Amino acid sequence: MATRNSTEPQSKRAYDYLRDMIAKRAWPAGERLSIRWVSQRLGVSVTPVTAAVEQLEREGLLFVAPRSGTTIRPLGHDDIQQIFGLRRMIEIYAARIAVELAPDSAIDEAKACVAALANCIDRNHYRQDKIDDWMASDYRLHEIFVENCGNPLILETYRTYNVHLHIVRNFQVRALSNSDHGQKEHERIVKAFEQRDAEALVDVIDQHLSEACYEILRVVATTGVGI
Repeated sequence: MATRNSTEPQSKRAYDYLRDMIAKRAWPAGERLSIRWVSQRLGVSVTPVTAAVEQLEREGLLFVAPRSGTTIRPLGHDDIQQIFGLRRMIEIYAARIAVELAPDSAIDEAKACVAALANCIDRNHYRQDKIDDWMASDYRLHEIFVENCGNPLILETYRTYNVHLHIVRNFQVRALSNSDHGQKEHERIVKAFEQRDAEALVDVIDQHLSEACYEILRVVATTGVGI
């Protein structure tokens, strides 16, 4: 029992480290991952790292093959479509309810997120020194609706896919321009939220996510590789 208790925190530490590095794409998609290097980096044995790798493989973030070893799994066309499909399903449902249930403080926070996003844009481009700030503010803006829909299970499901969403956002801000258009859509989202206009809010969120998905898939198609 003592051995298991001492191993579990190490496995959690290895999992958190790997998940964070994968989310940031510190290792490019398709790159091989050395379990031994990670164990040495964290100062733990290979056992907890292997356990973390197995969990991340189940989550679709790593690919483990008997001979080629462990590699960072790219998100391809179907993955991206499914991620945005999940986002649209959850966020549209949540927004329709949150517009009624959310306190005024949630609207104020949404406004603050949009202001923070504006600070990360310069001349229709994402500021490279503000990428992490943009991704955090963008995630939080969309999460506000899910957080205020009155369904903790939906919120838990949404947060489970945070790392997948982070990978997509990371690609979006580094590969796409036209950030002014996205910012205007964010402003329309907050305006509809402030007016508690459910139909307008749902329409702009649907348009916002559909256009983002289309643009990302378009770029991925030209490169011929996943993200």
